[in-house]
Amino acid sequence: MLIRILLCLSVFNIVCTSDVSASKVGVFCDGPGSSYIDPESIMLKPIKTLNNKGVQFNHLGPFEEHFLEDCASAERNIVGTPSNGFPGANILMLGEAFGRMPLKVYRQTIFANIYANDLSADNLSHLVKKIAIMKNEGSVVEKCMAGRIYPVVGDCLDLNANEQITKLLYNGALNNSMDLIICSNVIHFFDGQRLLQFFLNTYNWLKPGGRAHILCRSKLEAPRLDSCTSSGVIMIYVSSILMNAAIKNRVCMLPGLFKESWLDEAERKRAGCNITIQERTLKLFAKKMGFEVACSKTYSNVTVRGSNVLDFAEDADGMFCGLVLVKPKKAGDKVISEKDLDPNFVQDCLTSEAKMASFVANNFVFTTEAPWLVPKGSKRK
Repeated sequence: MLIRILLCLSVFNIVCTSDVSASKVGVFCDGPGSSYIDPESIMLKPIKTLNNKGVQFNHLGPFEEHFLEDCASAERNIVGTPSNGFPGANILMLGEAFGRMPLKVYRQTIFANIYANDLSADNLSHLVKKIAIMKNEGSVVEKCMAGRIYPVVGDCLDLNANEQITKLLYNGALNNSMDLIICSNVIHFFDGQRLLQFFLNTYNWLKPGGRAHILCRSKLEAPRLDSCTSSGVIMIYVSSILMNAAIKNRVCMLPGLFKESWLDEAERKRAGCNITIQERTLKLFAKKMGFEVACSKTYSNVTVRGSNVLDFAEDADGMFCGLVLVKPKKAGDKVISEKDLDPNFVQDCLTSEAKMASFVANNFVFTTEAPWLVPKGSKRK
């Protein structure tokens, strides 16, 4: 107990002298025309991110609570084994938009060092501003402990070369440095090559025994054609048909891959780069990397009964898949690369986009109106 108290005082002293104010982090700025969004106010429904890449969910249901339990567990186990110059579990949070979840972890931990990443500086500027408000206007504890949150702007796949985070780590490198990693609703924007790099990074960045919580869209249900009145619903309709056709024909390991470049020019304005990753594919990646799958569940985004609050709930037929992966303790500190993996698997990852693009081009024709795409060779009205 005495050791824990002394460590807490040490952390208290360190973070009191750290500077994470908005004025000192030059890469952050408010988005065009945006007003301040308090990340902790996102409680009822998801809100769109400023870069239009997705949404910040207000809660991830049991998936989020499981992660928070792991944060508490990691903090209990890490005291006495500092990994970046002072005690505290290292928690890396990827694609965190406005920073709702990092603040929640901060509220529920004492020692944890929280690295909050997002591709968009506009998004993370709201977390930076929140940290500045806590340091300037918060309680004595908030003013000191807010320094445990480190915003990191950039592509989550390029963090090995991102000094915003590497300069904070004890050995100046991410490999074997993280106790926990969470990435929710990000990787379904990746093609096969980027997905391969993501899983390699995740494995290498975790310490032996470290855990990764990954949530992504795993299923698509085709909406009724008569409900396709908006660009978003049209894209879901198109993507679901292509995915089901590719699965049936066993085209590639990522049949949910769909990119706007495959559309006719007139249709591209409706599209985005989206991929729906089947649960079995996620588990295949985990197996090939050497992860242990501690948990695999599917979830739906539902309205809580008797309220207007949206939340995630476990659902055997849910559209989202959540995995908890563990890097085996026996793995040691070895850093793996593509050369250490099954070459056929690597080739499948690298060629998935080309195979899917060829399948789409050879089998479908896009239209400018309903039904939006038709199989080649079929009779059109």
